[in-house]
Amino acid sequence: MRVEQVSDLPLLADHLKRCDLSSLLDEYFPDHGLWKGISGGQVGIGWLLYILSQGDHRLSHVEDWADLHIRTLKALLGVPKLRSIDFCDDRLGRLLDRYSSEDRWYAFEQALGERLLQIYPLQTPVQGRESGIEVVRTDSFNAPQFRPKGELFTHGYSKQRRSDQPFVR
Repeated sequence: MRVEQVSDLPLLADHLKRCDLSSLLDEYFPDHGLWKGISGGQVGIGWLLYILSQGDHRLSHVEDWADLHIRTLKALLGVPKLRSIDFCDDRLGRLLDRYSSEDRWYAFEQALGERLLQIYPLQTPVQGRESGIEVVRTDSFNAPQFRPKGELFTHGYSKQRRSDQPFVR
């Protein structure tokens, strides 16, 4: 018998599955013709589960972690033939090389943002009367964005004391 600690993995995996991140990664960062095993999108999801669950972004520890959680990962990723070697640091390094394409990354961010951001219409005026809404408030947050200042991204206060990074307005 083998016991695996599940922790927060099902919660994190469900959120990543709802935004269909695996297929987006596969679409914008497709696998090379010689790529074997599970898709790059599924490897990316497993790696993100490691990063978010462990608070660690080092590549060299992911394979050992995956081996400790292999049954859980098989169930969460829906891949019965998953192996811990699918998360070796060489494969993760190849993913990083794919993710480094700025043009693809910007297109991926836009597609992901369309799935994550939700905009709801406010009540419209009824027969010339005001809707009763006087103030609309939005939350801004610091985002480690390395893009030029623009309409949606402006420079402002940063908790990391990085005046060169914009935040989303």
